[in-house]
Amino acid sequence: MKMKWRNLPAIVTLLAGFITCVITTLCRYPLNKMLWVLIAVMTVFFTIGLIIRAVIMHFVEGRDADEADASGDEEDETAAADEGVQNADGSEEGQQSDN
Repeated sequence: MKMKWRNLPAIVTLLAGFITCVITTLCRYPLNKMLWVLIAVMTVFFTIGLIIRAVIMHFVEGRDADEADASGDEEDETAAADEGVQNADGSEEGQQSDN
């Protein structure tokens, strides 16, 4: 599941960098100032992307663990119910005799 969210910080950073370049170009910033603003924006948004990825992965892993617990409980209940089922001849299914 980690591979699915691996590129999120890079995508957020590049999107913010592109928007910053467009805005600073339209506002006719000097090149030196434009580059410093771009570096600052990309650093901030990379950090934000890392935080967002960590939060998403935390909730996804928690949901996956809950689903695994729920499916494990269902399997345990099914196995317990199968052990006590009797056949038509009166013998119990799932238990072996000591013959």
